[in-house]
Amino acid sequence: ENLIIPDSVKIICASAFDWCENLKTVDLGAGVEIIEDHAFYGCENLRSIDIPDSVKHLGKNSFTGCRGMKSLSIGKGVTEIPQECFSFCESLKTISFTSNVRKIGYSAFYDNKELGTVYYYGTKEQWGTIEVGEDNTHLKNANIVYLDGGMGTLLQSRGLMPGELPERWNITHPDIIKDIHKSYGTERQEARHRDHLYGRGLRKMVHRHRKEGRSYRLLQR
Repeated sequence: ENLIIPDSVKIICASAFDWCENLKTVDLGAGVEIIEDHAFYGCENLRSIDIPDSVKHLGKNSFTGCRGMKSLSIGKGVTEIPQECFSFCESLKTISFTSNVRKIGYSAFYDNKELGTVYYYGTKEQWGTIEVGEDNTHLKNANIVYLDGGMGTLLQSRGLMPGELPERWNITHPDIIKDIHKSYGTERQEARHRDHLYGRGLRKMVHRHRKEGRSYRLLQR
């Protein structure tokens, strides 16, 4: 089952989709600002989640027990990852978030046994100032890749025109994309498919060409 939440939705209410075990993909609209407690609790087959920049608040346990989740991207609107938010996401391998995150609550990433890499959009010094609660051992032991360069600025310096979709350069200008990431070093090059700041534009383009297999579910405006 696939879920697309339109841009008109601002709040995903508490326990709105808890224990939706058949839920595999979720596309959060660009208007979502709040994800309340237990919103996606126990969605065991959810494969990944991309939290847009519009989201300013994540509730406690909002993604606890999403055991099938392998990747997580948190937008720049989030400043705190609350307690047990992504606990027991046993398959989670990669996480990305920005330097706007100032606090990570206790057990926020508890029992994430497969966690290997965190793509952090900030500097090593900024990472060191984050308040990290107890029982986040796997997060602390993960490989931190610091992505402190401005991808948009770099692309524009190479000829990206205003209004041009940056993702297309992965296809039309692969040598330039490789060269930019090579400048970050070997580890940063591994993040070349995680162009965090531009992903939503590409998803909208894809959705315009995708048949609607299920009706949208509106929660709260």
